[in-house]
Amino acid sequence: MKYYKYILYKLYKWALNKNRGSNTPITSVVTTMVTVHMIQLFAIYNFILAYFDVPIIYNRTDLILYIIIFIAADIVFHLTLCTQKKCKSYLEIFQKENKRQSKLGSLFVLLYIFGSFILVALSIWLMYNTKFKT
Repeated sequence: MKYYKYILYKLYKWALNKNRGSNTPITSVVTTMVTVHMIQLFAIYNFILAYFDVPIIYNRTDLILYIIIFIAADIVFHLTLCTQKKCKSYLEIFQKENKRQSKLGSLFVLLYIFGSFILVALSIWLMYNTKFKT
């Protein structure tokens, strides 16, 4: 959980530098993390789809359902992990990091976020090259 809190801390700190004095930084953190988690779930489903015979649930008519799930996840994430009080506590926990730790931490967080996007691209490629090969 410490690493997860660190990711939240870094995202919140970055958002604070851009949006001083508003509630937008928390919304930015929540939206970023929920998007990353949705992408990770999408990647896991694609990996399962590549190797097992499961029904494909990608359907344009389900777009409203995905939007509702995203909004609900945003709300739950905000209420559980990213309240104003908790975000400030993350700042207090990790405030003693030095420049080197900060740079390595930033690299870690960026790899986590962009790695999720790369993982989903890899999962889509794998799915189409194993499941749908004729």
